[in-house]
Amino acid sequence: MATRLATAADMKTLAGELGQIVQVNVYMCCDGEGGTTPGGGGPGRPTSTRLAKALRFTIKILMENLDTQTLLQVFIRVGEEVLAQQVVMHGEKPEFYIGHAEVLFNRGVDLQNEQLTFEMVHPGIPSNEEPHVRLQVTDFGLVMDDGSVRGASVDMEESPIFTDKHHEDYPPGHWNFVDGNRSSGRVLIHVS
Repeated sequence: MATRLATAADMKTLAGELGQIVQVNVYMCCDGEGGTTPGGGGPGRPTSTRLAKALRFTIKILMENLDTQTLLQVFIRVGEEVLAQQVVMHGEKPEFYIGHAEVLFNRGVDLQNEQLTFEMVHPGIPSNEEPHVRLQVTDFGLVMDDGSVRGASVDMEESPIFTDKHHEDYPPGHWNFVDGNRSSGRVLIHVS
């Protein structure tokens, strides 16, 4: 079967012959000289299997001086564009809490052409003069729009609040939200 590009006139003729068209998916883009090039997966046109729609991860609270007003927020960005701002833990007594989060993006992300960053914020608690939490963020996965999950990770050491100081109550290698240090800063999300 031969394939050819249809013009607007061809589509009108086809619509007249059929009487009704249920659905026609057309992907076209300009070639820079007034002509068109085939779409659907061509250069610059990502296919649906390349778009990420959410990020999943696990939060492990290692030590805390908090209460039920504890709040953790996550920001996912591409450059300066915020794709997601979501509360991932709120209203729980978080001591030694292990929870799973899924942060939904406001648009699909082309992982071949866009770099995602992850930032976690603990804004503090007005009723607590010394809010303090140590935590690890692990088990990252990017949910694709076809339902598959791609492996991902962040290098916790990229954060200015990373510490590898060992204490008998918690392992080395975690983020330490204490005093004025309320944000992990932006760290890259690496795709496997």
